[in-house]
Amino acid sequence: MPAIPTPKSELMDRPVFDLPALVRRAMDNRQLAAELVEKFTARLPQSVDDIRRLLASCDLPAAAAKVHTLKGEAGSLAATQLHAAAARLEQCLRAGRQQEAAGPLRDVQASASECLAACELALSQLAAEADGNPPTEWTPDANTHR
Repeated sequence: MPAIPTPKSELMDRPVFDLPALVRRAMDNRQLAAELVEKFTARLPQSVDDIRRLLASCDLPAAAAKVHTLKGEAGSLAATQLHAAAARLEQCLRAGRQQEAAGPLRDVQASASECLAACELALSQLAAEADGNPPTEWTPDANTHR
């Protein structure tokens, strides 16, 4: 399986949550999209801690399964950076390269932190749209890695 590239300069300009994509996935229901983001970010710290703990105990199959779940959730919620980071970690674990997992794990932790930091902004943007306010421009600059 080929490696998934990590062009850092390209990652810096991508939004933490791709809100337009998320809203489309939620069938244009912004309230549903907001509820999904809220539930996802509420579970996120525990999920990342579980992955870290499983790696520390050398339980690679369970860690890989947990990372796979996180990758799927992040992809579904259009959390693009977290999805990419989880994919790199999963690839490393599935290949049995635990000794190389520290870097990808740090990327997952950093991306998860970015998701948590961007949550309130994402929710406020989604709520403004859900309340029937006139459409506002999505503000990716305020929702971007820096």
